[in-house]
Amino acid sequence: MRLRSLIATAVTNAKECGEVPDATDASTTAARIAAYTDGLTTHLCADSDGLNPNGALTALGEFLAGVFTGECRLRGKAPGVRPS
Repeated sequence: MRLRSLIATAVTNAKECGEVPDATDASTTAARIAAYTDGLTTHLCADSDGLNPNGALTALGEFLAGVFTGECRLRGKAPGVRPS
């Protein structure tokens, strides 16, 4: 699936800069992120009274904060600079 591939690339890039632990499997994490967002979307469509868009965004942010736990070592550096 193309979406999971794009998410896996983002996770791999985040591993490289330190936002995601090195031991994280990018493919599995991408599948988890895609499944979580699919579930939120389903709940938004099926029961908009039970979960509103702001609640979904908050939930997604909290979920992603558990994946992207580190600080980027590239913050403040020129574009194209790679971590050493």
